[in-house]
Formats: sequence, C-alpha cells, structure tokens
Amino acid sequence: MPNGNHSGPPPKKVIFLDIDGPLLPARAWVLPQNRDHVRSQLFDSIAVAFVNRLVDRSGGAIVISSTWRARGLAYITGCFESNGIPARHIHADWATPSPSAINDSRLMQIHAWLDKHTEITHYVCIDDIDLGIPECVLVTFQDGMLLDHYREATRILGCEDQFVVLG
Repeated sequence: MPNGNHSGPPPKKVIFLDIDGPLLPARAWVLPQNRDHVRSQLFDSIAVAFVNRLVDRSGGAIVISSTWRARGLAYITGCFESNGIPARHIHADWATPSPSAINDSRLMQIHAWLDKHTEITHYVCIDDIDLGIPECVLVTFQDGMLLDHYREATRILGCEDQFVVLG
C-alpha cells in the first residue's frame, strides 16, 4: 500500500524517480530476466538499496516521474516489491501527471505535481534526463544510480549520509 495510506503525517520530502536509467540501466539488460518485457524487470540491486536508504533516511516517499506511470499503480507496486522496494515507500499520489498539451516536459509534470502538494519542503529528481534544476541528480542511462548520485540526493534532501566505502 502506498506511503500516504498508512497512519502518520504525510511525507514532506519526495523523490521523483525515473525508472529506465536510474533503477534499470542499460547494463541491466544483459540479464536474461530483462529480455522479456512481459515479466517484471529486474532492477539494479545497488540502485534499489540506495533508493530504499534514501527513503528511510529522509522520511520521504517516491513519486514516479517516468513513462512507466502508464503501466499503472498495481504494476509499479508489484515490480517495486519484487525488486525489494516496499510499496509503503510510494507516495499516495504516486505519479506525476501524464504528458498533455499543457505539461509536455518532465519538469513541467514535476512542477504540476508540486503545485498540488504545498506540504512538500524538499524534493529531489533522480533521472537520466537533465532537467536543468539544482534538485536534479543526473544519472547515466548506461550505469544508473551510483554512490555519488546517492550522496548528492541526500544532500539535496537535507539528510546527508556519511556512508563510507572502504577501498
């Protein structure tokens, strides 16, 4: 069940999340599970861990800002859960508006969503499209979400994590 449907106050921070690129980078398509578009896709497990940690540390929720929104909430929730992202991490208003003549760019869709949610104090956009705003963490389609992207997202959301990787 999406985040907004549990008890407690609604989240004040959101993560606008694209799927192709950040969670499902090009390198993940070599996996046999990802060659059949009918089944759920296998996300990059490291990107999943970063997204889960980001939600947990920020107290925020995920809003889908991806063409995947057309697949519907049930599909997204099932795919997220099968990849280890709990449904409770998804905001009750789970996706940005679909493109239209009024809001045809991803940035316009994000702004339209934010206009409806004045309670939001912080947001970050994780995408492989450069949205041209400081709240955008730009990943590559080839490699997806990496440690530096996670760190940048925590900084933007005001929940910096001194996560250290020993080399």
